[in-house]
Amino acid sequence: MERKEVVLIILIGIVIGIILVDYLNRFYPRQKRYTPYIVTYDYSWNNMTPLNKTRFMENIQQAKDLGFKGIKLCNIECYYAEGYLLEAVRNISKLGLKVIIPFKWFDATYSFPYPAVAYQNIEGFPDNQTQFEAFLGYVYNVSHLLRDEPNVVWFDIHYPFNWEYTRKAFWAKKIMTLEYKVALQQIINEVRRGAFATTKIFLTSELIETYTNYTMPTDFDDIAGFGFQPYSSIKGDVNITLINDLYKYWKSVAKGRTVYIDEWGYRTTGYGDHGYATNETNKGWCIRKFVDYLYDWDILWVYFGLLDFPPEAADWGIICNDGTLKPSGVAMKDALKS
Repeated sequence: MERKEVVLIILIGIVIGIILVDYLNRFYPRQKRYTPYIVTYDYSWNNMTPLNKTRFMENIQQAKDLGFKGIKLCNIECYYAEGYLLEAVRNISKLGLKVIIPFKWFDATYSFPYPAVAYQNIEGFPDNQTQFEAFLGYVYNVSHLLRDEPNVVWFDIHYPFNWEYTRKAFWAKKIMTLEYKVALQQIINEVRRGAFATTKIFLTSELIETYTNYTMPTDFDDIAGFGFQPYSSIKGDVNITLINDLYKYWKSVAKGRTVYIDEWGYRTTGYGDHGYATNETNKGWCIRKFVDYLYDWDILWVYFGLLDFPPEAADWGIICNDGTLKPSGVAMKDALKS
């Protein structure tokens, strides 16, 4: 066969492929199946000062207008301490949005406004009995308070882990100890005792599995599933391989239970090496690419976050402090409406 004929056959194949792809897109388009949530953290955003309830509701309305279906409501301990948690959850419900309630270890022996050290005392888990019992009391009280709220989709317990450089190797071993697993099961039990059987409980890993070579304690009672956080380690791009690897791992250990994306996001400032975009335009591009990749996945995902995050000097947010959309916010809104 002559070279010209080979080239012609290749060109014909390419044309047929293009026509076939166009046909499939026209008559068998991808079906949107994902459910988008977003993280709010009004206290962290406002330097842990008492809540501005008016701005809180404006933020929730903004999240709804962007196209999100639910809120992962961070700073739960602050809402609870100020006596506003139940009202906040019900106000979110009035706007037709669902709520995920996260539980992250902190030193609950402190009082509101919580100092930074309250969130740095990770070494207290589970060895400091005073701190541990205070945290158990906190998760019970919160879950009991919200046990009958229909828009609370589940409680989300984060695996305690110390990412400090000099301690993470120790914690990679500690997380697999019987002491760790027994203590985490106690937290699960207290949430279940408070919520009765009315609300699901999930466990979430903050990329711990990527450091422990995908070895995690997962054999807990009363767990409805697991959350994972595929923050990209590739600057300026979406790490598709990471998303797939994490999803595959958690589906394998979930054994039929639900798996969801607990957090993902992009920023151009702050410390650490995860979720970095090169600039605001690139941040919007990454958001579009991430949403498009998961377009036909039957999965709930949570974007971090609505506003910037001052504790890390990181511009994760997609709206400005004055409530207007950033370019990345416009990108997210367009992506969710496509």
